[in-house]
Amino acid sequence: MSKDVTFESEKLAKREGRRKWIIPAAITLGIVLIVLAVILILSTGKKKYTSPEGLTFPYTWTENKDTITLEIDHTALPEYVWNSVQTDQADENAILTVAKDARQSENSTSFTLKAMNPGRMSLDFVLQDAEQAVTASELNLLVEVVQEEEKLTAVVLGTVPEEKTEPISVGEDTMFPYRIYMENRSLVIEVTDVRVGQYLDYLESLPLDDENDSHIVEVDESGNAIRDEESNPYEDLQRNMLNDWECVCSDETLMTSEGILYNDEVIRAYVSPLAPGSCEILFRSAYAAQEVYVSCTVEEDGSVTILSHQIRALQAEPSESSAQ
Repeated sequence: MSKDVTFESEKLAKREGRRKWIIPAAITLGIVLIVLAVILILSTGKKKYTSPEGLTFPYTWTENKDTITLEIDHTALPEYVWNSVQTDQADENAILTVAKDARQSENSTSFTLKAMNPGRMSLDFVLQDAEQAVTASELNLLVEVVQEEEKLTAVVLGTVPEEKTEPISVGEDTMFPYRIYMENRSLVIEVTDVRVGQYLDYLESLPLDDENDSHIVEVDESGNAIRDEESNPYEDLQRNMLNDWECVCSDETLMTSEGILYNDEVIRAYVSPLAPGSCEILFRSAYAAQEVYVSCTVEEDGSVTILSHQIRALQAEPSESSAQ
């Protein structure tokens, strides 16, 4: 029984034949895939944009017909989160609705903007702490909704990021911890007088010794007085311990004190930036014998840059007799 004999020249001819149809087929397949990708992109209408470089809190947004997906980074402040300021979500005439996405990544916050009616709308987003008491940064979006036939299309016309002074928190384990942060375009210097809270707690724990105390509701099993939470029998004491704080700016044309508020043992000074330049701020109390010193610069855009800060013992002014 004889075997078929294949010469080397025949093998080479077969290889060349396969190459003639494999290579064109691969090229054709590649072109088809590219065309399909282009068609897919055009059909979805998605367009992705990124914020300018160098921002502390960068952001991206994707436009997809009547929907815009916004994602804002907060890696620099991991315990903070971005929130929307919009309050007209239930208005049927609203141009857009804003909803925070159910699933969030660890280092960013994402929102979905849904077009409802034609028009332009300004949207504000703020980066806040868990209690929403401190605002570290803001982002404004100007969005336009256009109607073509019965379809709505949403596009971002412009973005304005506003970097804030990063919150500063110092001395949590001391008797006078303080914080410096921005809130509603004002610089806030916040001091906690731990002694006040401790002293008030001590007074509240004293056993009942005055049956005529109108603030007392009942007495617990240990004989301690339980007082009405809506009243404060030590309000005068608390006021005396806190109300002598004052805030002084070195240049009132650059920064000016808007007022001082206190709640329990926390005292806050609100300072408004007025014009660009360097300024020093003293937030002090003769009763506490403490002062917070802040050196800062007001930028052209109204933001405040903290150059240095510290809390220090308040030096008593020399009396006239000692001066003589």
